[in-house]
Amino acid sequence: ADSTEWLRLEVVGQSFLLHMIRKMVAVASEASRTDRGDPSTLLDGLTSDDAVNLQVAPGEGLYLAAPVFDNYNKYKAQPPQKPKLEWDATHAKHDVIERFRVEVIEDGIVQGGKAEALLPWVLY
Repeated sequence: ADSTEWLRLEVVGQSFLLHMIRKMVAVASEASRTDRGDPSTLLDGLTSDDAVNLQVAPGEGLYLAAPVFDNYNKYKAQPPQKPKLEWDATHAKHDVIERFRVEVIEDGIVQGGKAEALLPWVLY
């Protein structure tokens, strides 16, 4: 059996920049590594005004699970002409969408994921 361990990470925010999520995952991974010394030294780079080169985590296994349109719904939606965009538990198909996300997308990532593809990044 495959001994790969997978971590589900949830990030909530708005207006992400290019590779921002992948950089956040990389920083979190770096902070958790015990073979790199004191993880608090990362804070020096993250709180500095100086440019810092950050690793970018691989995109394999990353996906947008639930788009959130709070600002659109608050400022732009004008039902019924411009209906609100809501994908939360109140959505009529929420149970179907959630089952698909877990059984097809997440299980597909775990079953089809190739841990070997991540090794060069993990072992850099």
